[in-house]
Amino acid sequence: MRGIVDRWRALARDERGANAVLIVFLLVPMMGFGALALDISAQHAERTQLQNAADAAALGVAQSCGLEESTCSASSQATATSFVSGNAGIPVSGAATIENLDLANNRVTVAASADFPHFLESIINGDDSTPVLARATAEWEMGTSATVVPFAIGECTVPTTGSSAVTWIPIDNAPCPGSVPGGFGWLDDGNPSCIKDVTLMDFTTITTGNTSKCTITNEELTAAATQIGCNLSTIPNKYKTNFEKLFYCFVGRTLLVPVYSLASACPGTPPAGKSYCITKFAAFEIMGVHVKNTGGNQIDECKSGYKCTMPKDWGSLGFEGKFIKYLTVDDSWVLAPPKPTIRLIG
Repeated sequence: MRGIVDRWRALARDERGANAVLIVFLLVPMMGFGALALDISAQHAERTQLQNAADAAALGVAQSCGLEESTCSASSQATATSFVSGNAGIPVSGAATIENLDLANNRVTVAASADFPHFLESIINGDDSTPVLARATAEWEMGTSATVVPFAIGECTVPTTGSSAVTWIPIDNAPCPGSVPGGFGWLDDGNPSCIKDVTLMDFTTITTGNTSKCTITNEELTAAATQIGCNLSTIPNKYKTNFEKLFYCFVGRTLLVPVYSLASACPGTPPAGKSYCITKFAAFEIMGVHVKNTGGNQIDECKSGYKCTMPKDWGSLGFEGKFIKYLTVDDSWVLAPPKPTIRLIG
């Protein structure tokens, strides 16, 4: 009997296997904490991806509205969806929502959301997913810079309101009040390209000599033709050079033309040699051109079906056209719509 009691006492003091019992009790909470840590880490990565998507979508919508405000309300959802889809998270992609589109204050808020699955936690407690949301707000300022034709029109050459009849606009016509040259002059920014970038209320140099100094590369011609919808393959064979082809593409199209005045119309002090100020953009329908450049390239072309009244001698250059209206910087015209400034603000 004593031996049996001793054996039981020895067995009670034996701690072998105790850790196994403890591990069994702790295994479930340990698995839970591990699953929670992994899922939270993956969820954080997903939210970061969604934030990138929301940022891109807000900037994309702001860019669209800055270029063409009249259509951005209808296209904003598709634009946001495209950017969120293009920045899709792993393992799940997000959905885009336009939460606020404030055209009065030039501001848009986009939300990107997704139901993020719990890969390990769902095994523990059956919780399958958590909604993940990211927001971004962007604003835009209507552009004041635009890509334009290589010439500008004097302020008194176009009416102050309304549209005008078709008229012949020669180089350096009778001066406007205040000795501003009328007619048109070549934009001379020191860059030989015929494609000019112009900023409203900025100083510029206008060359009123008969002959243009600008040239245009193959790449610039292709880009300009695409922008204004000109099929280069339809240009008559008599026009061989890029300069001639560019001005042929202008004929029959409504383009963005800068309007200039004296430098005193711009704020500040004009740099040396810049005697004029770009005060407006005008929509102008080009009916005919009669111009040449210093390379000996020249073009005399009239819109099909219209009888131009342009002179035929090459000592009298100009173009024939019709003023349509002055443009605010949020209007979209070619060549080309003014470029908006966009930024994230939230």
